Amino acid sequence: MNSAISVKNLSVSYKGVEAINDISLEINKGEFVCIIGPNGGGKTTFLNAVLGFLKPNCGGIEIFGGNIKKARSVMSYVPQTAVIDRSFPITVIETVMTAFLRSGLHPFKLYKKAERERALTVLQKVGLDSLAQRQISELSGGEFQRLLIARALAANPQILLLDEPTANIDAASADKIFEILAEINLSGVTVVTVTHDLSVAVSAASRLVCINRELVYCGSPELTDEIIKAMYGRQINLNGGYTDA
Repeated sequence: MNSAISVKNLSVSYKGVEAINDISLEINKGEFVCIIGPNGGGKTTFLNAVLGFLKPNCGGIEIFGGNIKKARSVMSYVPQTAVIDRSFPITVIETVMTAFLRSGLHPFKLYKKAERERALTVLQKVGLDSLAQRQISELSGGEFQRLLIARALAANPQILLLDEPTANIDAASADKIFEILAEINLSGVTVVTVTHDLSVAVSAASRLVCINRELVYCGSPELTDEIIKAMYGRQINLNGGYTDA
């Protein structure tokens, strides 16, 4: 079976409002898929449904041919940085090693040598090994996002899902993050990321998915009139200006 994530006729409501409607999508093993769409279009809802955080109204999701609960061990998730308390007193390497905990934080946990070595290995992959002993509060926005990716990689996932990994960071840091994601993808990990950054999505993805409550586009990573209209609610004239939808 070549399918990593199989979504069929998925509809999900959030707080009583239908967020996505009748979405069917196949994501194959080894793909790098960027999910784009307007604010409120249902991108994060879709991701949360795939992760099993939200229960669908109807439709189904399979991960490697099985149900989500059985497949959670093969998926890792990188949330938006906005939901993380960066003032928490913990070092970079300790943050990565929390991926080895079964539940909750254990301040007196003694990690195994192999766990520490694994943490250093993934920090090296994201270029943060030299900052292993820093407090997370000392990291820049881009460095902190790379730390979250390292923590997700520590679990050795087959599928890596990310929600807006380049939100609120500078362009150079955003480019670095997508370079890292491309390297992760080349190692065999299926990468699925929600992003608002159209230019990065087009240059990095093997396939582009546009969601605006429904599946608007699924195909090669290029900016079509259909995608632009779905993203901005208007047709952009590439030579300047726009026309209202």
